[in-house]
This record gives sequence, C-alpha cells and structure tokens, in this order.
Amino acid sequence: MTVFCPLAIDYGSLADWVAGVGTLLAVIAALWIAGSQQRAETASRIQLSIDAKARTKRIVREASEIAAQISQRSQQILSRREAIDTEDSQIKAATDEKFIWLHATVIQYLHEMSGFREQLIALCRFPIDDVSAFVIINRMAHEADIGYMRNIDHRRVPKFELQRVVHDMEQRRNELSNFIEHA
Repeated sequence: MTVFCPLAIDYGSLADWVAGVGTLLAVIAALWIAGSQQRAETASRIQLSIDAKARTKRIVREASEIAAQISQRSQQILSRREAIDTEDSQIKAATDEKFIWLHATVIQYLHEMSGFREQLIALCRFPIDDVSAFVIINRMAHEADIGYMRNIDHRRVPKFELQRVVHDMEQRRNELSNFIEHA
C-alpha cells in the first residue's frame, strides 16, 4: 500500500526534464517561425499592392501625356487645314512649296497620331489592377481613331471629327487627373 507523503514528491529524472524543456522550446520555435512567415507574406502582399498602384499611376500618367499629344496634333492639323483651305482658294495649283509643305505636315501629324494611338493600345496591354483606369485608357485609344489610315487624304477626315478627338482627349485627361488625385 502506498501512502501519500508530501515530502516524497518524485520530480522525475534529468532525462524527463530535458525532454520536457526541449518539447516546450520546439513548440515556441514553431510558433515563432509560423508568425515570422505570416509577417513576411503580409509584407510581400503589401509591397505587391504598392507596386501595382505605382505601376497603374505611371501608366495613367503616360496615357495622359499621350492624350495631350493627340489633342495637340489634332489642333495643329485643324490649323494647317485652315491654312490649306485658304491657300486652296487663293492658289489653285499644288506646286507652291508652302502648299505642299502644309499637306506634308498634316500627313506627318496624322501618322504621328496613329503612333500615339498604338501607344495607348500598348498601355492597355500592361497589367492594370484598377479597372476604371483600364476603361479610361481603352476609351482613349478608341476615341483617338479617326479613320485617317483608311483614307490617307487628310481632307477626307471631317473637321468635326478632329474637333471631337480634341474634346474627347481633354475629357479623358481630366478623368485620368481625377483618378490620380483619388488613387
């Protein structure tokens, strides 16, 4: 028969104590490693989010600059067309150097606008996390198409269409400015 004696408590052997302390340390280490991995993953997700927002802002700024160039070229084409129309009424021959230069300049501007539009389309292919920015840039690319590549003769491009491009590009630039301010 065993009698309970408070002075005779068995604290176990040294091996029991070493095993117990080792187990406790292993649990603490596992919890610490899991916590540090979670912190690293959270920091990585935050950095990816920051990078995505910065990339979207760069793309939006680039699109805004391209829209400004398209708008500027459209206005220049309109002013050159007015000069050509004035020259047409005054001089009926196409041999005048200024007249030829005006036509060549307009055609050059139209080709530049085509390049700008292609840049907008290329920007749409970049990964943009914000759908509203993607929609605005896509709309800009669509609105920049005035059909001049189908008709190289720039006189077939109606003036109202060029004026529409100027108006639409300014409107999209304002939308992009608002997007940048609120992002």
